[in-house]
Amino acid sequence: MTKLTQDERFIQEVFKYFGFELNRLDGEANPDFLTDDGQYQILLELKTKEENPERAEERAAELEEKEVVLEVVPLSRNNRIAKLSQKAANQLRLKKSTHAADFCFVVLQASGRSEAEHMEQFEASVYGSTHLITFDMPEESLKKCYYFHNSDFFNGRDILDGAILIGEGRARFCINDLSPRYELVRDSAFVRAFSEGVIDPVAKEADGKAYSVRTDVDRNDEEAVLAHLREKYGLDKVMGFNFAMHSAIAKVKDFSAYPNISGG
Repeated sequence: MTKLTQDERFIQEVFKYFGFELNRLDGEANPDFLTDDGQYQILLELKTKEENPERAEERAAELEEKEVVLEVVPLSRNNRIAKLSQKAANQLRLKKSTHAADFCFVVLQASGRSEAEHMEQFEASVYGSTHLITFDMPEESLKKCYYFHNSDFFNGRDILDGAILIGEGRARFCINDLSPRYELVRDSAFVRAFSEGVIDPVAKEADGKAYSVRTDVDRNDEEAVLAHLREKYGLDKVMGFNFAMHSAIAKVKDFSAYPNISGG
């Protein structure tokens, strides 16, 4: 049996907390784990996203020249994350019938100093989501809009039933409502075990808490997407808005000025 990596052991502990034993699958072509909820067989592929090493090198080089480095990171769909989901979908598609799996999920784990931004980028990438600002509706001027952009869930709708996002000491369970198995997944014991961490765009839209784009409008034509949303929801002035994470990184050379900080 292949030795488990640190990430794999950690994910097993996370799922044990929610009541599931993950069985590691050996073999290079296999997805990572198989589990069940008492009714359904569930196949899982783990993908871990750490900080881009090129970005870390650039920051280190800047800190050699500056006292403070300012960074702005868009919390929107990310091509590197999209490639992780695509690779997971290919692996799951290849082995779903071999393991007689009912559902297939990608587990996206954020690791390192970029956990917070990666968690937001995970969700934005799988759902192709953004936020809409509606200027004529001040009481609910900002709502999330699902499938505004291209999405991993649309591209992998034949195989991906959802994504479990792990990072910052929490888990989010994103249901793929474009999957033909959506209702079975939504009502399964596997999803119910995650309780408050579940994201279901259909339920959010029904409750008036979100918008969605469910037509074949060109996602690369933002004005066409906005025109569809204006017509669908009876909106007037509306625009898409992607949040960004702002940070300032400083290099401290003399720790003697900070008596409460110790090295080690």
